[in-house]
Amino acid sequence: MEHPSWVGAGETLVLLLGVYKVWVYTTWVATLLDTACLEAQWMLLIVMLFALSMNASIGAAFGAFGWLFAESYLLIQLGRGAWMLAVGFDRTTQSLFVRTLIWGCMSAPFWISGVFFDHEVRLMFRGVAAAIDLVGHMLAHHPGLPREGRPPTDLCHQLQPLTG
Repeated sequence: MEHPSWVGAGETLVLLLGVYKVWVYTTWVATLLDTACLEAQWMLLIVMLFALSMNASIGAAFGAFGWLFAESYLLIQLGRGAWMLAVGFDRTTQSLFVRTLIWGCMSAPFWISGVFFDHEVRLMFRGVAAAIDLVGHMLAHHPGLPREGRPPTDLCHQLQPLTG
């Protein structure tokens, strides 16, 4: 960026939050799964491929390739969350994934809407989306939430086969 500005700082913050959310949830999911399992490996590989396209579009995320960033981000966040619900963890872990999906669905229209507008309006829509995701992250994993069943440290290696 030749001339730093507040708009550029806002764009950087929004993109940073998007990349951060993908990284945080992917590493969290990887700690819950037996990554030697073929289904887990495929899910992580697909997430990595979409993350690659998301990160490749960062330079033009508020320009010509804004749709690619939003599409990749949403496919990762919503697709991985839905896949994790299908895995079949205990009620506490399932409720965490339900909450993260709800917050992701709440931010999705703002990520998508930003694609159809000019630069500053796109920043406003994406800023709202990133704020929803950040608040959702904080509330979905609030330390004061009651725990049912086993603590998360006992959930490693519980992946049930997705096929018969």
